[in-house]
Amino acid sequence: MTTPKSTSSTDGTDGRDERAAAKAAREEQPAPDATLSISNGPEQSPVLITGKGFGDKQGTVWFNDVAGPVGSWTDRSVLTSVPYGATTGPITLRAADGRTFIAGQFTVDPGVWSETDVTDQVGERRGGTAPPQTGPGKAGEPPVGS
Repeated sequence: MTTPKSTSSTDGTDGRDERAAAKAAREEQPAPDATLSISNGPEQSPVLITGKGFGDKQGTVWFNDVAGPVGSWTDRSVLTSVPYGATTGPITLRAADGRTFIAGQFTVDPGVWSETDVTDQVGERRGGTAPPQTGPGKAGEPPVGS
């Protein structure tokens, strides 16, 4: 007989990870008087969220379920940037005390480093146009040491 795994957790998320908790909390109210410095842009674009009541302790920022970096966090402003892999949707702030606010809607524009135009770690193309390759072992030249 298999014993089911417990879904309770001491962090108040009932076994849900942080991403699922942020998604579930979207039903919360909009952030009081929150404004976004920009409402669209490509990955890595800086975004300043201003308003009030965010709390003085750093929380987390989510771009449609993708965690964004926090450059600074005060009760009246949060500085972040659009993370790689973000998609169009709400920017959600989760304060250190667990309160969750929707700061606004954000449209992720295609940029230089879109998912369809990058080279992965082993050099295989996923799409787009390959950059010119030069140097030893590139463009038909023998590898170094041959």
